[in-house]
Amino acid sequence: MAIPEFTKRMLQSKLAAFCEARVPKMYRDQVRLGFEIRSSKTEIFEERPRFDDPSTWGRMRIAQIRYDSASGEWSLYCLDRNDRLHRYELEATG
Repeated sequence: MAIPEFTKRMLQSKLAAFCEARVPKMYRDQVRLGFEIRSSKTEIFEERPRFDDPSTWGRMRIAQIRYDSASGEWSLYCLDRNDRLHRYELEATG
């Protein structure tokens, strides 16, 4: 099920600010962060100019955020070196 519209707009705002803040302005011609929301999944990716054609940008997935509409909870997934997603679990400290 898709993310509720209000939650989607809030997610877009927060992720846009996150991506903007992560890459200093002086490097944005070399690297940029972005995201794409599809239904209940949001892909976060890095883009860089392609080596063989610097006028085009290549995209590499970094993470995925999933929304469970039944529980209202979010899950974060990271990618391994083989481009497979794994749920990211925070370790309890204390």
